[in-house]
Amino acid sequence: LVATSRRAGNLVVGAGVSSAMPLTARASLFATHARSGSRRGPRLGKPVGLPATSGRAGAVRPHGVALLSSGAPGRRLTTGHLVVSGDIGGTNARFTLWEGTSAEDFQCVMKKSYLTEHYPEFIGCLKQFLADTETSELPQAVCIAAAGPVSDNACVMTNLKWTVSGQEIHDQLGISEGIVINDFEAVGYGVPCLTKDRLMTLNQGQYQEHMPRVCIGAGTGLGQALIVYVNDIEGFKVIPSEGGHATYAPRGDRQRDLQAWVEEKEKYCEIEHLLCGEGLKRILGFIQGQTSGDDEDLEPKQITERGLSGECDMCSEALDIFLESIGAEAGHMALRSLAYGGVYIAGGITQKLMRRVDEGV
Repeated sequence: LVATSRRAGNLVVGAGVSSAMPLTARASLFATHARSGSRRGPRLGKPVGLPATSGRAGAVRPHGVALLSSGAPGRRLTTGHLVVSGDIGGTNARFTLWEGTSAEDFQCVMKKSYLTEHYPEFIGCLKQFLADTETSELPQAVCIAAAGPVSDNACVMTNLKWTVSGQEIHDQLGISEGIVINDFEAVGYGVPCLTKDRLMTLNQGQYQEHMPRVCIGAGTGLGQALIVYVNDIEGFKVIPSEGGHATYAPRGDRQRDLQAWVEEKEKYCEIEHLLCGEGLKRILGFIQGQTSGDDEDLEPKQITERGLSGECDMCSEALDIFLESIGAEAGHMALRSLAYGGVYIAGGITQKLMRRVDEGV
């Protein structure tokens, strides 16, 4: 099963959580709950539409929680705990404020995105969000999913000059729990909760519920994670990865020439040099260098638009190489982990290219 969410923001439906919660934010909320004193973290259900296992629930239930506000602050909060989840990438910082008494009944109160380039430090961006909520109470916990390796509850981000630190959240804001996890660790915790309507199946396999799963996704960088089943009490555990920095493995003469071209410029060709927004620009730059004529400097959005429309043959070829390469890397991950539980392709770029996939790349 190779699939990608086709809904904006990788939306998921889970037991007791709003279907409007972004996948990374929802997983961050789970992590916050599990590390803030609850003996048992929230139990992640199995995807709807897959074979049920005897003695276990056969589906994840939507709870029907509605979005209370998508930007209109000022609501008085007195009935439950407050939790902030955040998804920090190289371009955008997305925060959500939740209220509830347990993992089963948290409701979204407010969500807002900020451009990271407007803030020299992470803590200033978080302070801005808390000010924008206009609530008189501090959240009990903040859990941040950050794009980069996490060590000692802190992340020095890979594609942004920010350090996201749980200790800093506690010290500077007086919040009891500050928790930092890898962004694709958060995505991984959301994968077992994806419902059938959130997936587009590319290659149908023989699904085995308790076998490993992997997920991969391209955006500002390339994220990867391994998802393994522990037991019925603990559910799934996500093992984050920095596999995007492994060496790119080309297929065919064209990709081998591309690899050599990148190595000449960067001294090394890793997977993320090609499978991200800037990577799409590199691929087009290589094609332009091999072809006389137009060498216009295009942004990833322009490459995508012109490639999908058929307006630019070189842009179309760049999209094809990008999709062939991310498909190959997804296959490598499946082989390394025996991912009979599924290979899931997430990330913002691939979703935008599904029309090209449908055409049979």
